Amino acid sequence: MMQSPWFLLILLSSIWGTSFLLISVSLASLTPSEVVLTRLVTGTLLLLIVLKVRRLSLPNLRRDIVAWRSYGILALIGNVLPFYLIAWGQQYVGSGTAGMLMAVMPLTTLLLAHILLPDERLTTLRLAGVLLGASGIWVLLNPEQTGHPKELLAALAILSAALLYSLNAVLAKRLPSSAPLPTALGVLLCASLMTLPLVLLEPQPSPSSLSLTSGLAALWLGLGGTGFATLLYFRIVEQAGATFLANINYLIPVIAFFCGVAVLDEPMTPRSFLALALVLSGITLSRTRRAR
Repeated sequence: MMQSPWFLLILLSSIWGTSFLLISVSLASLTPSEVVLTRLVTGTLLLLIVLKVRRLSLPNLRRDIVAWRSYGILALIGNVLPFYLIAWGQQYVGSGTAGMLMAVMPLTTLLLAHILLPDERLTTLRLAGVLLGASGIWVLLNPEQTGHPKELLAALAILSAALLYSLNAVLAKRLPSSAPLPTALGVLLCASLMTLPLVLLEPQPSPSSLSLTSGLAALWLGLGGTGFATLLYFRIVEQAGATFLANINYLIPVIAFFCGVAVLDEPMTPRSFLALALVLSGITLSRTRRAR
C-alpha cells in the first residue's frame, strides 16, 4: 500500500497542496526572497544526502558545461522566478486562491506545447478545456468584484508563475535526457545560488521580528515541498508514468483551497466554488480524448 502509485500520488498532492498554506505562514515574519532561499537550500541539502547515499554524482562542471547550462535555464524558469512570484503574490492573496490560480498550469502547458512542440497539437477538446479553465480564472479575478488593486497584481504574478512552470515543462522535453536525481539536484543548486542576490537586494526584517513558526514552516517547505516531493515525483513517474501523474492537477487546487479555509480562516464564497469547478472542468475536458 505504501508503494501504491495512488497512495504516492495522494501523498504528493497533499505536500504540494499544503505548500501554499506553508508559504502564507512563512511570510508572517520572512520576506519572499527568504522563503524562496530557505526552501531551495533545504531541498538541495536533502537531495545531496540522497545522492551520496545512492552513490551518484553530479556532472563535472568543466566537462559537462552543456548540462549545467541546462540546469541554469531550468532553475531560473522553473524555480527562482515562479517561487518568488508565488511568495510575493501570497502577501496579498490567500493560499487557497493561489492554489486555484496555479491550477491553470496544465492548461497553459497545452498552449505552449502547441507552439513549441510539433507533436503536441492543440485539438478542439483541448482548446475548449483551456477556454473553460480561463473562464474559471476570470470568475475568480473579476475586477469588478476584486478588492484592493494589489490583489489583482498579486494574482497576475501567481498566474505568471504558472506560465513559467508550463514553459519549464515544455523546455525540459526539448533538452537532452539525463539521470533524474542528479538533474534535480543540479537545478536546485543553481536556483539556490541565483536566489542569493534577491535576498541581498530585498529589505530584510529585523532579527527580533522573526518567529519560530515562520522559520519551521519555511524549513518544512524545503524538506517536504521541495526535496521530498521531488523524490516522490520521480518515483511516481517511474512506477506509473507522466500521464498518471497528471491526475495531481485535480487534487492540488482542492487541497490548497480547503486548507486555506480550515487553517487560515480564508473566505469560502460561492464565487470561489464556481471558479474551482470551472478550472477543474477545464482540466478534465483538456485531457479527454475524442472517441474514434
